[in-house]
Amino acid sequence: MRLEPLANASPGRVLGVTLAALGLAFVLVGAVFVAYGQNPLEVYRIMLTGTLLDAKGWQEILRRSIPLLLIGVGLTLAFRTQFYNIGAEGQLLLGAVLAAGVALFVPLPAPLSLPAMALAGALGGALWCGLAAWLRLRFSVNEILST
Repeated sequence: MRLEPLANASPGRVLGVTLAALGLAFVLVGAVFVAYGQNPLEVYRIMLTGTLLDAKGWQEILRRSIPLLLIGVGLTLAFRTQFYNIGAEGQLLLGAVLAAGVALFVPLPAPLSLPAMALAGALGGALWCGLAAWLRLRFSVNEILST
């Protein structure tokens, strides 16, 4: 039996494989819930009603996913230049720390506060990435390992 790449497969086959993978994932996660003494169907119902069927749930989904989507866009640019940056989430976190530091501890007029926070966040992410770049230039450390 020869396995063909999914990219060359028919749309029906891609859909079938995707649905099979999702079904298997739900079954395996359900087994974990059962091992912890929980009813998987009840847990899935709570997850569904607490997120997708609730306005506050959608707000929380968006609040958590937008920064990760922005990281994905940035990584796409980096990967296209064949620079492999595995530390993007750390860059986001350090940028968030510096931006919060500006918001909390730097007294600025209201119109300047948000741009200053954005600059501080960008600086924080650049500093974290700069550490990997410095290790690469100075000691030839592979950026996949250092990030």
